[in-house]
Amino acid sequence: MSNDNDGRGKAHPIIEPATFTVKSDDARSQSTKTDPRLRVFVLASGIAFLTFTLFVVIVVLPRWVDSPETPLRVVAVDDRPATSATLKDGVTAEGPVDKAPDDLEIPEQRTNTQELLRGALEKLDALESMQAKSWAKTEMHVIRERIAEGETAYREKRYVAAQNAYLDSVERIDRLLEEIPDIVEKLTDAGNLALDNGNSAQAAAAFDQVLTIEPDNAAAKRGRARADTLDQVIALVGQAEGYERLQQTDKALAAYRQALKIDAEAPGALASVERIGREKREMAFRAAMSRGFTALHAESFGKARRAFEQAAKLDSNAPEVKAALKQVANEEASFKIERYLGVARKAEQAEQWKKAAVNYDEALKIDARLSSATAAKLIAERRHRLNVQLVAYIARPDRLANAGVYDEASRILENARTVVSPGKVLQRQVADLSRALTLARTPVAINFRSDNVTIVTIYRIGALGSFDNREVSLLPGQYTVVGKRDGYRDVRVEFEVKPAAQGPEITIQCDQQFAFGS
Repeated sequence: MSNDNDGRGKAHPIIEPATFTVKSDDARSQSTKTDPRLRVFVLASGIAFLTFTLFVVIVVLPRWVDSPETPLRVVAVDDRPATSATLKDGVTAEGPVDKAPDDLEIPEQRTNTQELLRGALEKLDALESMQAKSWAKTEMHVIRERIAEGETAYREKRYVAAQNAYLDSVERIDRLLEEIPDIVEKLTDAGNLALDNGNSAQAAAAFDQVLTIEPDNAAAKRGRARADTLDQVIALVGQAEGYERLQQTDKALAAYRQALKIDAEAPGALASVERIGREKREMAFRAAMSRGFTALHAESFGKARRAFEQAAKLDSNAPEVKAALKQVANEEASFKIERYLGVARKAEQAEQWKKAAVNYDEALKIDARLSSATAAKLIAERRHRLNVQLVAYIARPDRLANAGVYDEASRILENARTVVSPGKVLQRQVADLSRALTLARTPVAINFRSDNVTIVTIYRIGALGSFDNREVSLLPGQYTVVGKRDGYRDVRVEFEVKPAAQGPEITIQCDQQFAFGS
Protein backbone atom coordinates (compact mmCIF):
# COMPACT_ATOMS: atom_id res chain seq x y z
CA MET A 1 0.00 0.00 0.00
CA SER A 2 1.44 3.43 -1.02
CA ASN A 3 0.52 6.94 0.15
CA ASP A 4 -0.10 10.06 -2.03
CA ASN A 5 -0.46 13.57 -0.65
CA ASP A 6 -4.06 14.86 -1.27
CA GLY A 7 -3.13 18.53 -0.95
CA ARG A 8 -4.21 18.90 2.68
CA GLY A 9 -1.07 17.59 4.32
CA LYS A 10 -2.71 14.25 5.03
CA ALA A 11 -1.74 11.15 3.06
CA HIS A 12 -4.56 8.79 2.23
CA PRO A 13 -3.89 5.12 1.33
CA ILE A 14 -4.32 3.84 -2.16
CA ILE A 15 -5.30 0.21 -1.84
CA GLU A 16 -3.39 -2.20 -4.00
CA PRO A 17 -4.85 -5.53 -5.17
CA ALA A 18 -4.03 -8.43 -2.83
CA THR A 19 -1.74 -11.27 -3.99
CA PHE A 20 -1.94 -14.86 -2.94
CA THR A 21 1.08 -17.20 -2.49
CA VAL A 22 1.14 -20.99 -1.85
CA LYS A 23 3.97 -22.30 0.26
CA SER A 24 5.13 -25.95 -0.23
CA ASP A 25 6.21 -28.21 2.61
CA ASP A 26 9.53 -29.79 1.44
CA ALA A 27 9.52 -32.45 4.08
CA ARG A 28 5.99 -33.52 3.31
CA SER A 29 6.65 -33.52 -0.45
CA GLN A 30 9.72 -35.65 0.01
CA SER A 31 7.84 -38.20 2.12
CA THR A 32 5.06 -38.54 -0.48
CA LYS A 33 7.60 -39.32 -3.07
CA THR A 34 9.02 -42.16 -1.04
CA ASP A 35 5.72 -43.56 0.37
CA PRO A 36 2.84 -44.34 -2.07
CA ARG A 37 0.38 -44.79 0.78
CA LEU A 38 1.27 -41.38 2.14
CA ARG A 39 0.83 -39.92 -1.35
CA VAL A 40 -2.70 -41.33 -1.50
CA PHE A 41 -3.43 -39.93 1.96
CA VAL A 42 -2.23 -36.48 1.03
CA LEU A 43 -4.21 -36.54 -2.19
CA ALA A 44 -7.33 -37.55 -0.33
CA SER A 45 -6.76 -34.80 2.24
CA GLY A 46 -6.33 -32.20 -0.51
CA ILE A 47 -9.55 -33.26 -2.17
CA ALA A 48 -11.37 -33.04 1.14
CA PHE A 49 -9.92 -29.56 1.80
CA LEU A 50 -10.93 -28.31 -1.65
CA THR A 51 -14.43 -29.69 -1.15
CA PHE A 52 -14.70 -27.86 2.18
CA THR A 53 -13.42 -24.66 0.64
CA LEU A 54 -15.98 -24.83 -2.20
CA PHE A 55 -18.69 -25.39 0.39
CA VAL A 56 -17.64 -22.29 2.32
CA VAL A 57 -17.42 -20.16 -0.80
CA ILE A 58 -20.70 -21.34 -2.30
CA VAL A 59 -22.87 -21.78 0.79
CA VAL A 60 -21.39 -19.95 3.78
CA LEU A 61 -19.77 -16.90 2.19
CA PRO A 62 -22.92 -15.48 0.47
CA ARG A 63 -24.62 -15.50 3.88
CA TRP A 64 -21.59 -14.02 5.63
CA VAL A 65 -20.97 -11.12 3.21
CA ASP A 66 -23.73 -8.46 2.98
CA SER A 67 -25.83 -8.30 -0.18
CA PRO A 68 -24.80 -5.53 -2.59
CA GLU A 69 -28.39 -4.20 -2.58
CA THR A 70 -28.36 -3.55 1.19
CA PRO A 71 -26.11 -1.03 2.94
CA LEU A 72 -22.99 -2.58 4.34
CA ARG A 73 -23.17 -2.89 8.12
CA VAL A 74 -20.25 -4.74 9.58
CA VAL A 75 -20.39 -5.70 13.21
CA ALA A 76 -17.44 -4.27 15.04
CA VAL A 77 -14.84 -6.79 16.24
CA ASP A 78 -11.85 -6.58 18.49
CA ASP A 79 -8.95 -4.84 16.79
CA ARG A 80 -6.80 -7.87 17.66
CA PRO A 81 -6.20 -10.41 14.91
CA ALA A 82 -8.75 -13.22 14.95
CA THR A 83 -7.63 -16.64 16.19
CA SER A 84 -9.39 -18.41 13.38
CA ALA A 85 -11.62 -17.68 10.39
CA THR A 86 -14.27 -15.00 11.18
CA LEU A 87 -17.69 -16.54 10.88
CA LYS A 88 -20.95 -14.96 9.70
CA ASP A 89 -21.93 -11.63 11.29
CA GLY A 90 -18.47 -11.20 12.86
CA VAL A 91 -18.66 -14.18 15.18
CA THR A 92 -15.20 -15.62 15.83
CA ALA A 93 -14.14 -19.04 17.02
CA GLU A 94 -11.38 -20.07 19.38
CA GLY A 95 -8.81 -17.62 20.75
CA PRO A 96 -6.86 -14.76 19.14
CA VAL A 97 -4.23 -15.31 16.55
CA ASP A 98 -1.63 -12.90 15.22
CA LYS A 99 -2.95 -12.71 11.66
CA ALA A 100 -5.61 -14.27 9.41
CA PRO A 101 -4.21 -16.74 6.94
CA ASP A 102 -3.66 -15.27 3.46
CA ASP A 103 -5.47 -18.11 1.82
CA LEU A 104 -8.70 -17.14 3.68
CA GLU A 105 -8.73 -13.60 2.26
CA ILE A 106 -12.04 -12.89 0.50
CA PRO A 107 -11.83 -10.60 -2.59
CA GLU A 108 -15.34 -9.18 -2.05
CA GLN A 109 -14.44 -8.06 1.45
CA ARG A 110 -11.36 -6.31 0.18
CA THR A 111 -13.29 -4.59 -2.62
CA ASN A 112 -16.04 -3.46 -0.25
CA THR A 113 -13.45 -2.10 2.14
CA GLN A 114 -11.84 -0.11 -0.65
CA GLU A 115 -15.22 1.34 -1.69
CA LEU A 116 -16.00 2.34 1.89
CA LEU A 117 -12.65 4.06 2.18
CA ARG A 118 -13.16 5.88 -1.10
CA GLY A 119 -16.60 7.14 0.01
CA ALA A 120 -15.25 8.21 3.38
CA LEU A 121 -12.42 10.19 1.78
CA GLU A 122 -14.78 11.92 -0.67
CA LYS A 123 -17.07 13.08 2.16
CA LEU A 124 -14.05 14.09 4.20
CA ASP A 125 -12.89 16.23 1.28
CA ALA A 126 -16.30 17.94 1.21
CA LEU A 127 -16.07 18.71 4.92
CA GLU A 128 -12.52 19.99 4.71
CA SER A 129 -13.49 22.28 1.81
CA MET A 130 -15.88 23.86 4.28
CA GLN A 131 -13.05 24.41 6.74
CA ALA A 132 -14.71 22.02 9.16
CA LYS A 133 -11.57 21.86 11.28
CA SER A 134 -12.35 25.45 12.38
CA TRP A 135 -15.87 24.71 13.62
CA ALA A 136 -15.68 20.94 14.36
CA LYS A 137 -12.04 20.47 15.36
CA THR A 138 -12.57 17.62 17.84
CA GLU A 139 -14.90 15.59 15.63
CA MET A 140 -12.65 16.03 12.61
CA HIS A 141 -9.73 14.67 14.68
CA VAL A 142 -11.77 11.62 15.65
CA ILE A 143 -12.79 11.05 12.02
CA ARG A 144 -9.19 11.14 10.86
CA GLU A 145 -8.19 8.71 13.64
CA ARG A 146 -10.95 6.28 12.64
CA ILE A 147 -9.85 6.40 9.00
CA ALA A 148 -6.27 5.76 10.10
CA GLU A 149 -7.44 2.81 12.18
CA GLY A 150 -9.24 1.48 9.14
CA GLU A 151 -6.11 1.80 7.08
CA THR A 152 -4.11 -0.13 9.66
CA ALA A 153 -6.75 -2.88 9.79
CA TYR A 154 -6.81 -3.01 6.00
CA ARG A 155 -3.05 -3.46 5.78
CA GLU A 156 -3.38 -6.29 8.30
CA LYS A 157 -6.16 -7.76 6.14
CA ARG A 158 -8.69 -7.34 8.96
CA TYR A 159 -11.36 -6.14 6.55
CA VAL A 160 -14.28 -6.27 8.96
CA ALA A 161 -12.47 -4.02 11.42
CA ALA A 162 -11.44 -1.71 8.56
CA GLN A 163 -14.99 -1.55 7.29
CA ASN A 164 -16.31 -0.75 10.76
CA ALA A 165 -13.78 2.05 11.11
CA TYR A 166 -14.68 3.49 7.73
CA LEU A 167 -18.41 3.18 8.39
CA ASP A 168 -17.99 4.92 11.71
CA SER A 169 -16.08 7.76 10.05
CA VAL A 170 -18.78 8.07 7.36
CA GLU A 171 -21.51 8.22 10.01
CA ARG A 172 -19.61 10.93 11.85
CA ILE A 173 -19.14 12.89 8.63
CA ASP A 174 -22.85 12.54 7.78
CA ARG A 175 -23.80 13.79 11.24
CA LEU A 176 -21.61 16.84 10.74
CA LEU A 177 -23.15 17.47 7.32
CA GLU A 178 -26.64 17.20 8.83
CA GLU A 179 -25.64 19.64 11.55
CA ILE A 180 -24.45 22.25 9.06
CA PRO A 181 -27.80 24.19 8.96
CA ASP A 182 -27.77 24.43 12.76
CA ILE A 183 -24.10 25.38 12.74
CA VAL A 184 -24.75 28.06 10.11
CA GLU A 185 -27.65 29.40 12.14
CA LYS A 186 -25.58 29.51 15.34
CA LEU A 187 -22.66 31.20 13.58
CA THR A 188 -25.02 33.72 11.99
CA ASP A 189 -26.62 34.45 15.35
CA ALA A 190 -23.16 34.84 16.88
CA GLY A 191 -22.19 37.26 14.11
CA ASN A 192 -25.34 39.33 14.55
CA LEU A 193 -24.82 39.39 18.31
CA ALA A 194 -21.27 40.59 17.77
CA LEU A 195 -22.60 43.34 15.49
CA ASP A 196 -25.09 44.40 18.16
CA ASN A 197 -22.29 44.43 20.72
CA GLY A 198 -20.04 46.50 18.44
CA ASN A 199 -17.40 43.78 18.00
CA SER A 200 -16.51 44.01 14.31
CA ALA A 201 -13.66 41.46 14.42
CA GLN A 202 -15.75 38.78 16.12
CA ALA A 203 -18.63 39.43 13.74
CA ALA A 204 -16.37 39.21 10.69
CA ALA A 205 -14.90 35.92 11.90
CA ALA A 206 -18.33 34.39 12.46
CA PHE A 207 -19.66 35.46 9.07
CA ASP A 208 -16.45 34.32 7.35
CA GLN A 209 -17.00 30.84 8.78
CA VAL A 210 -20.57 30.84 7.47
CA LEU A 211 -19.40 31.92 4.02
CA THR A 212 -16.77 29.15 4.07
CA ILE A 213 -19.56 26.64 4.60
CA GLU A 214 -22.16 28.39 2.38
CA PRO A 215 -20.49 30.91 0.02
CA ASP A 216 -23.86 32.17 -1.26
CA ASN A 217 -25.45 32.74 2.16
CA ALA A 218 -27.16 36.14 1.77
CA ALA A 219 -27.45 36.83 5.51
CA ALA A 220 -23.75 36.15 6.02
CA LYS A 221 -22.78 38.37 3.08
CA ARG A 222 -24.91 41.17 4.49
CA GLY A 223 -23.49 40.67 7.97
CA ARG A 224 -19.93 40.55 6.66
CA ALA A 225 -20.44 43.82 4.81
CA ARG A 226 -21.85 45.37 7.98
CA ALA A 227 -18.83 44.14 9.95
CA ASP A 228 -16.53 46.01 7.53
CA THR A 229 -18.24 49.34 8.27
CA LEU A 230 -19.21 48.70 11.89
CA ASP A 231 -16.41 50.76 13.44
CA GLN A 232 -17.23 53.75 11.24
CA VAL A 233 -20.93 53.40 12.02
CA ILE A 234 -20.30 53.16 15.76
CA ALA A 235 -18.21 56.33 15.58
CA LEU A 236 -21.05 58.19 13.84
CA VAL A 237 -23.62 56.93 16.36
CA GLY A 238 -21.37 58.08 19.20
CA GLN A 239 -21.03 61.47 17.55
CA ALA A 240 -24.81 61.72 17.20
CA GLU A 241 -25.30 60.85 20.87
CA GLY A 242 -22.89 63.63 21.78
CA TYR A 243 -24.90 66.13 19.76
CA GLU A 244 -28.03 64.96 21.53
CA ARG A 245 -26.48 65.64 24.92
CA LEU A 246 -25.75 69.16 23.69
CA GLN A 247 -29.41 69.38 22.55
CA GLN A 248 -28.31 69.89 18.95
CA THR A 249 -30.98 67.59 17.57
CA ASP A 250 -30.60 68.61 13.92
CA LYS A 251 -26.89 67.68 13.94
CA ALA A 252 -27.68 64.48 15.83
CA LEU A 253 -30.27 63.52 13.22
CA ALA A 254 -27.77 64.18 10.42
CA ALA A 255 -25.17 61.93 12.06
CA TYR A 256 -27.66 59.14 12.73
CA ARG A 257 -28.90 59.30 9.14
CA GLN A 258 -25.35 59.20 7.82
CA ALA A 259 -24.78 56.05 9.88
CA LEU A 260 -27.97 54.53 8.47
CA LYS A 261 -26.90 55.42 4.96
CA ILE A 262 -23.77 53.35 5.50
CA ASP A 263 -25.58 50.58 7.41
CA ALA A 264 -29.36 50.44 7.36
CA GLU A 265 -29.18 48.33 10.54
CA ALA A 266 -26.73 50.57 12.39
CA PRO A 267 -27.09 49.70 16.10
CA GLY A 268 -29.41 52.18 17.79
CA ALA A 269 -29.43 54.62 14.87
CA LEU A 270 -32.88 53.86 13.49
CA ALA A 271 -34.48 53.86 16.94
CA SER A 272 -32.80 57.20 17.73
CA VAL A 273 -33.95 58.76 14.46
CA GLU A 274 -37.50 57.61 15.15
CA ARG A 275 -37.30 58.87 18.74
CA ILE A 276 -35.97 62.30 17.75
CA GLY A 277 -38.53 62.52 14.96
CA ARG A 278 -41.26 61.60 17.42
CA GLU A 279 -40.09 64.26 19.87
CA LYS A 280 -39.96 66.90 17.13
CA ARG A 281 -43.45 65.94 15.98
CA GLU A 282 -44.72 66.20 19.54
CA MET A 283 -43.24 69.68 19.88
CA ALA A 284 -44.69 70.74 16.55
CA PHE A 285 -48.03 69.21 17.58
CA ARG A 286 -48.17 71.19 20.81
CA ALA A 287 -47.18 74.40 19.00
CA ALA A 288 -49.92 73.89 16.38
CA MET A 289 -52.54 73.24 19.05
CA SER A 290 -51.48 76.39 20.91
CA ARG A 291 -51.78 78.49 17.75
CA GLY A 292 -55.17 77.00 17.07
CA PHE A 293 -56.65 77.89 20.46
CA THR A 294 -55.17 81.39 20.32
CA ALA A 295 -56.86 81.96 16.96
CA LEU A 296 -60.09 80.41 18.23
CA HIS A 297 -60.27 82.80 21.18
CA ALA A 298 -59.77 85.68 18.73
CA GLU A 299 -62.67 84.29 16.64
CA SER A 300 -60.30 83.77 13.72
CA PHE A 301 -61.88 80.49 12.80
CA GLY A 302 -60.09 79.88 9.50
CA LYS A 303 -56.69 80.34 11.10
CA ALA A 304 -57.69 78.14 14.04
CA ARG A 305 -58.92 75.40 11.73
CA ARG A 306 -55.70 75.42 9.68
CA ALA A 307 -53.62 75.14 12.86
CA PHE A 308 -55.66 72.21 14.19
CA GLU A 309 -55.54 70.48 10.79
CA GLN A 310 -51.75 70.82 10.84
CA ALA A 311 -51.75 69.21 14.29
CA ALA A 312 -53.92 66.39 12.90
CA LYS A 313 -51.30 65.68 10.22
CA LEU A 314 -48.70 65.32 12.97
CA ASP A 315 -50.90 63.01 15.06
CA SER A 316 -54.10 61.92 13.35
CA ASN A 317 -55.16 59.75 16.29
CA ALA A 318 -54.93 62.47 18.95
CA PRO A 319 -58.42 62.85 20.49
CA GLU A 320 -57.76 66.49 21.42
CA VAL A 321 -57.41 67.38 17.73
CA LYS A 322 -60.83 66.01 16.90
CA ALA A 323 -62.33 67.81 19.89
CA ALA A 324 -60.63 71.08 18.90
CA LEU A 325 -61.86 70.87 15.31
CA LYS A 326 -65.38 70.18 16.56
CA GLN A 327 -65.12 73.16 18.90
CA VAL A 328 -64.03 75.36 15.98
CA ALA A 329 -67.01 74.19 13.93
CA ASN A 330 -69.47 74.82 16.78
CA GLU A 331 -68.12 78.22 17.75
CA GLU A 332 -67.87 79.32 14.13
CA ALA A 333 -71.45 78.22 13.52
CA SER A 334 -72.66 80.08 16.60
CA PHE A 335 -70.66 83.14 15.61
CA LYS A 336 -72.05 83.16 12.07
CA ILE A 337 -75.62 82.57 13.25
CA GLU A 338 -75.41 85.47 15.67
CA ARG A 339 -73.88 87.64 12.99
CA TYR A 340 -76.59 86.78 10.45
CA LEU A 341 -79.35 87.27 13.00
CA GLY A 342 -77.85 90.57 14.06
CA VAL A 343 -77.71 91.83 10.48
CA ALA A 344 -81.27 90.60 9.89
CA ARG A 345 -82.60 92.44 12.95
CA LYS A 346 -80.91 95.67 11.93
CA ALA A 347 -82.34 95.28 8.43
CA GLU A 348 -85.81 94.81 9.97
CA GLN A 349 -85.44 98.03 11.93
CA ALA A 350 -84.46 99.81 8.73
CA GLU A 351 -87.37 98.10 6.94
CA GLN A 352 -84.87 96.53 4.53
CA TRP A 353 -86.94 93.41 4.28
CA LYS A 354 -85.05 91.66 1.47
CA LYS A 355 -81.76 91.98 3.36
CA ALA A 356 -83.43 90.73 6.53
CA ALA A 357 -84.90 87.68 4.75
CA VAL A 358 -81.54 86.80 3.16
CA ASN A 359 -79.70 86.89 6.50
CA TYR A 360 -82.37 84.86 8.27
CA ASP A 361 -82.03 82.29 5.47
CA GLU A 362 -78.23 82.14 5.92
CA ALA A 363 -78.66 81.51 9.63
CA LEU A 364 -81.14 78.71 8.92
CA LYS A 365 -78.68 77.09 6.50
CA ILE A 366 -76.30 76.67 9.44
CA ASP A 367 -78.97 75.49 11.86
CA ALA A 368 -82.40 74.72 10.46
CA ARG A 369 -83.75 74.21 14.00
CA LEU A 370 -83.89 77.97 14.69
CA SER A 371 -87.66 78.32 14.90
CA SER A 372 -87.54 82.04 15.69
CA ALA A 373 -85.43 82.66 12.62
CA THR A 374 -87.88 80.64 10.52
CA ALA A 375 -90.84 82.77 11.64
CA ALA A 376 -88.87 86.00 11.23
CA LYS A 377 -87.83 84.96 7.73
CA LEU A 378 -91.48 84.42 6.70
CA ILE A 379 -92.47 87.84 8.02
CA ALA A 380 -89.53 89.51 6.26
CA GLU A 381 -90.41 87.82 2.99
CA ARG A 382 -94.07 88.98 3.23
CA ARG A 383 -93.03 92.53 4.09
CA HIS A 384 -90.59 92.51 1.19
CA ARG A 385 -93.32 91.49 -1.25
CA LEU A 386 -95.64 94.19 0.16
CA ASN A 387 -92.88 96.77 -0.12
CA VAL A 388 -92.25 95.83 -3.77
CA GLN A 389 -95.96 96.18 -4.60
CA LEU A 390 -96.35 99.53 -2.83
CA VAL A 391 -93.29 100.95 -4.50
CA ALA A 392 -94.57 99.85 -7.92
CA TYR A 393 -97.97 101.53 -7.52
CA ILE A 394 -96.56 104.69 -6.03
CA ALA A 395 -93.93 104.98 -8.77
CA ARG A 396 -96.56 104.66 -11.56
CA PRO A 397 -99.73 106.44 -10.36
CA ASP A 398 -100.87 106.79 -13.96
CA ARG A 399 -101.58 103.09 -14.01
CA LEU A 400 -104.28 103.66 -11.42
CA ALA A 401 -106.46 105.09 -14.14
CA ASN A 402 -107.06 101.48 -15.15
CA ALA A 403 -109.93 100.11 -13.13
CA GLY A 404 -108.33 96.71 -12.60
CA VAL A 405 -105.08 98.24 -11.47
CA TYR A 406 -106.96 100.68 -9.26
CA ASP A 407 -108.82 97.86 -7.55
CA GLU A 408 -105.64 95.80 -7.00
CA ALA A 409 -103.83 98.81 -5.58
CA SER A 410 -106.73 99.47 -3.26
CA ARG A 411 -106.53 95.88 -1.96
CA ILE A 412 -102.75 96.16 -1.41
CA LEU A 413 -103.34 99.41 0.47
CA GLU A 414 -105.81 97.72 2.78
CA ASN A 415 -103.26 94.93 3.50
CA ALA A 416 -100.63 97.49 4.30
CA ARG A 417 -102.93 99.20 6.74
CA THR A 418 -103.36 95.92 8.68
CA VAL A 419 -99.63 95.67 9.53
CA VAL A 420 -99.10 95.98 13.26
CA SER A 421 -96.59 98.59 14.33
CA PRO A 422 -95.70 99.74 10.84
CA GLY A 423 -92.43 101.56 10.42
CA LYS A 424 -91.93 104.97 9.01
CA VAL A 425 -91.27 103.62 5.53
CA LEU A 426 -94.53 101.69 5.43
CA GLN A 427 -96.49 104.58 6.89
CA ARG A 428 -95.16 106.85 4.17
CA GLN A 429 -95.93 104.26 1.51
CA VAL A 430 -99.49 103.87 2.77
CA ALA A 431 -99.98 107.61 2.69
CA ASP A 432 -98.49 107.95 -0.76
CA LEU A 433 -100.60 105.17 -2.26
CA SER A 434 -103.72 106.44 -0.57
CA ARG A 435 -103.15 109.88 -2.04
CA ALA A 436 -102.41 108.36 -5.45
CA LEU A 437 -105.65 106.41 -5.36
CA THR A 438 -107.55 109.56 -4.36
CA LEU A 439 -105.98 111.60 -7.12
CA ALA A 440 -106.70 108.80 -9.57
CA ARG A 441 -110.42 109.43 -8.90
CA THR A 442 -110.21 113.21 -8.81
CA PRO A 443 -111.24 114.88 -12.15
CA VAL A 444 -108.96 117.49 -13.67
CA ALA A 445 -110.37 120.44 -15.70
CA ILE A 446 -109.30 120.35 -19.34
CA ASN A 447 -109.83 123.39 -21.63
CA PHE A 448 -110.68 122.59 -25.27
CA ARG A 449 -110.49 125.18 -28.09
CA SER A 450 -112.04 124.77 -31.57
CA ASP A 451 -113.36 126.78 -34.57
CA ASN A 452 -117.06 126.31 -33.83
CA VAL A 453 -117.48 124.29 -37.05
CA THR A 454 -115.47 121.18 -36.17
CA ILE A 455 -117.41 118.42 -34.48
CA VAL A 456 -115.34 117.30 -31.43
CA THR A 457 -115.60 113.84 -29.82
CA ILE A 458 -113.64 112.40 -26.85
CA TYR A 459 -113.24 108.62 -27.08
CA ARG A 460 -114.84 106.74 -24.13
CA ILE A 461 -116.34 110.02 -22.94
CA GLY A 462 -118.68 111.19 -25.73
CA ALA A 463 -119.30 113.93 -28.33
CA LEU A 464 -118.75 117.55 -27.35
CA GLY A 465 -120.14 118.99 -30.59
CA SER A 466 -118.81 122.26 -32.09
CA PHE A 467 -117.66 125.16 -30.00
CA ASP A 468 -115.10 127.86 -29.69
CA ASN A 469 -113.95 127.14 -26.11
CA ARG A 470 -115.11 124.49 -23.65
CA GLU A 471 -113.93 123.13 -20.29
CA VAL A 472 -114.35 119.44 -19.52
CA SER A 473 -113.42 117.62 -16.24
CA LEU A 474 -111.60 114.35 -16.88
CA LEU A 475 -110.10 111.72 -14.55
CA PRO A 476 -106.36 111.18 -14.83
CA GLY A 477 -105.44 108.93 -17.71
CA GLN A 478 -104.76 108.74 -21.44
CA TYR A 479 -107.34 110.25 -23.81
CA THR A 480 -107.94 110.63 -27.56
CA VAL A 481 -110.02 113.48 -29.06
CA VAL A 482 -111.15 113.55 -32.73
CA GLY A 483 -112.38 116.45 -34.85
CA LYS A 484 -114.51 116.10 -37.99
CA ARG A 485 -115.72 118.66 -40.62
CA ASP A 486 -117.22 118.05 -44.02
CA GLY A 487 -114.77 118.63 -46.83
CA TYR A 488 -111.83 118.66 -44.44
CA ARG A 489 -109.38 116.10 -43.26
CA ASP A 490 -110.14 114.64 -39.76
CA VAL A 491 -107.81 115.57 -36.95
CA ARG A 492 -106.81 113.42 -34.00
CA VAL A 493 -105.14 114.50 -30.75
CA GLU A 494 -103.92 112.23 -27.91
CA PHE A 495 -103.20 113.66 -24.49
CA GLU A 496 -102.67 112.63 -20.87
CA VAL A 497 -104.41 113.91 -17.82
CA LYS A 498 -102.11 113.69 -14.82
CA PRO A 499 -103.47 113.58 -11.31
CA ALA A 500 -103.07 116.64 -9.13
CA ALA A 501 -101.82 118.64 -12.06
CA GLN A 502 -103.18 121.51 -14.10
CA GLY A 503 -104.93 120.11 -17.11
CA PRO A 504 -103.53 120.79 -20.55
CA GLU A 505 -105.23 123.10 -23.07
CA ILE A 506 -106.25 121.10 -26.14
CA THR A 507 -106.89 122.74 -29.57
CA ILE A 508 -108.88 120.65 -32.01
CA GLN A 509 -110.09 121.91 -35.41
CA CYS A 510 -110.11 120.73 -39.01
CA ASP A 511 -108.28 123.18 -41.25
CA GLN A 512 -107.05 121.02 -44.15
CA GLN A 513 -109.65 121.17 -46.91
CA PHE A 514 -109.82 118.44 -49.52
CA ALA A 515 -108.72 119.58 -53.00
CA PHE A 516 -111.91 118.52 -54.83
CA GLY A 517 -114.17 120.50 -52.52
CA SER A 518 -117.25 119.43 -50.64
